[in-house]
Amino acid sequence: MNFDTIKNAVYKSKANLEVGYNFTVYFDAFKFGFSKVSNIEDSVETDTLVEGGVNDRVYSLRRPVTSERVMVFERGRGSRGAITMLTERNLKPGKRITCDTLIIVHDQNGKHVRDVFALSGCYVKSWKLSDFDARNSDALIETFEIAYEKAESVGIAATVLGLIT
Repeated sequence: MNFDTIKNAVYKSKANLEVGYNFTVYFDAFKFGFSKVSNIEDSVETDTLVEGGVNDRVYSLRRPVTSERVMVFERGRGSRGAITMLTERNLKPGKRITCDTLIIVHDQNGKHVRDVFALSGCYVKSWKLSDFDARNSDALIETFEIAYEKAESVGIAATVLGLIT
């Protein structure tokens, strides 16, 4: 095998990346469609400790969480059916979402689950509607801010175990 063959094989192989546009969101086991989900993150807060006589490093100690984590969900607002109106009652500000909120990421064709993100300890922090403006033809956008305690990727193991279909 020569160098050109190896080079062509490496450059022609494509990464099997997840797509960020094909996802489904479940609140309290009800399926909701959103056009955008943002502020997906998990982090820890730390304090640094300097030890006397040690000048080449600091120690990082984990602090208790002092700020809430908030995820933003956006979607276009359209006509509502009876089932949608009933399930949306659970998305009013101040309401606690009793089950884990799930964000299921699908492949490009939407046939296979690529990843599952679970949010626990969720409650609806705010609901906003975009401006009514007669000078433009923008769609009416509905925005929900959901505060959560913990976010984790449970991966496709949940689907393999039959927990999610």
